Amino acid sequence: MRLKFQYTSDDWLFIERAILMIDGEKYTVTGNWERDNNSDIWEWLDLSVEENELLILEKLVNSKDAKVRYEGRQYHNDRTISSKEKSIIKKTLEIYNN
Repeated sequence: MRLKFQYTSDDWLFIERAILMIDGEKYTVTGNWERDNNSDIWEWLDLSVEENELLILEKLVNSKDAKVRYEGRQYHNDRTISSKEKSIIKKTLEIYNN
């Protein structure tokens, strides 16, 4: 299973890490962020899901409040993880576990 973070904008962040705040608990995900652009900018991280990432995803799908902060060299971008996104992740975990 893969875990992919993706940021799209018209401004670079040069992301170094994703910080997830899940019901008040902080989880940091690092790795080799890739970048590309044309009329928009994309920054993404694609990881194999290991034990630590699986734990984070399980907490995420059962959370009341979850946000991700894309933390760059100088700036950051915060966004709330929607209930629809949580639902999709939950279904993916169910398929993976079966």
